[in-house]
Amino acid sequence: MTDTTVTVNLPNGVLTIDATALTSAITSVLHANATFTPNATPAPTPTPTPISKRAALMSYLASLKTAATKHCLIGQTEAIWDKPLTDVTVANAPIAAVKTATGKQVAIAALIANFATNSWAVDPTATLQLAAQLQAQGTILHVSAYWNMPTIGNGGAAPTASPLDANDFHQITVAGSPQNVNFLAQIDNSLLPWLQKLEAAGLPYFFRPFIEINGNWNWYGAQNASDFIAVWKIVYNRVAPKCSNAIWVYNVNQDVGNYTAYFPGSAYAHVASIDLYADNGSSSNAAPFVAKANDGGAYAALSALNIPLIASEVGLGTTSNGTVVGPGNNTQDMTVIVNGLKQLPNIVAAILFNGPFAIASQKNAAALMSDPYIVTAADLPATI
Repeated sequence: MTDTTVTVNLPNGVLTIDATALTSAITSVLHANATFTPNATPAPTPTPTPISKRAALMSYLASLKTAATKHCLIGQTEAIWDKPLTDVTVANAPIAAVKTATGKQVAIAALIANFATNSWAVDPTATLQLAAQLQAQGTILHVSAYWNMPTIGNGGAAPTASPLDANDFHQITVAGSPQNVNFLAQIDNSLLPWLQKLEAAGLPYFFRPFIEINGNWNWYGAQNASDFIAVWKIVYNRVAPKCSNAIWVYNVNQDVGNYTAYFPGSAYAHVASIDLYADNGSSSNAAPFVAKANDGGAYAALSALNIPLIASEVGLGTTSNGTVVGPGNNTQDMTVIVNGLKQLPNIVAAILFNGPFAIASQKNAAALMSDPYIVTAADLPATI
């Protein structure tokens, strides 16, 4: 017997008949005295849809907000200031220095891909090589981009000391304008190919396309809000379809105000971010650090966006006219960071900046990395 036929052995031979025809014939002959009840067919076992690593990371970040311990991922920014990656001093290889000093690997490694025509940062190709090494060590990447000004006739190098002319900036949003064509070329020829190489690893990463949007020290900073949002969406719509592992980071600086004015919406920015620097001197008191986060309502404003909140740059140091005095030299107490973060529970990741702000440049690095509140690379779920 098969699924469609019935075979009956008779004295003088073998009868083979279609099962449906046989059922119909028996029912027809016996009329109301016969019924046919088909066997129940078991439903197929559903195949669960695997959750992507990117979705798993976003879910994990959301869960940290209510976690009593292992609440905040700790990160470190790698060297970016035109230094060779073979330079292993604390200032220029701070991620490796953390592990050397504490025995623990940071959960997040922050890198800057510099596509601008200046010498501010390591070549993007070298940064890509470093990214692969860090991912192999179990860290999550946080990558930022520097851009050239997409202008005509008045320069091109970036960063610049002041914002781009408002009209020039608006022209980026006008399809076919020289500024728009220039900007799209940067995306298509520089940024997108770089990110697609990063995508090959199949791992989620934070992507900060614009650093400190609300400040006036980058050409795109402190612009007309609607124009900036339009520019953000140009980048997103061009990049996101081809870079599915990216978690887009909306980043502002403390003290400046306009913390959510440039927010493009949660469909275009998945994580909110603040850059947070405090002049703590040598004190272990976390109050100045917490005060900086709350200055002008930054922490409250970003928290109200109802997306995960991180600190993309964090640093402690006594400053004079914006210049760090006494860089490194174990003058800053890293317990300030963890004690301050405990008073800012909406922040679920904090990344120490490099140079004088680096974890291993300061005292009590091991205490920071070992605190139960802190998530290191070893604490990350295998799902991400």
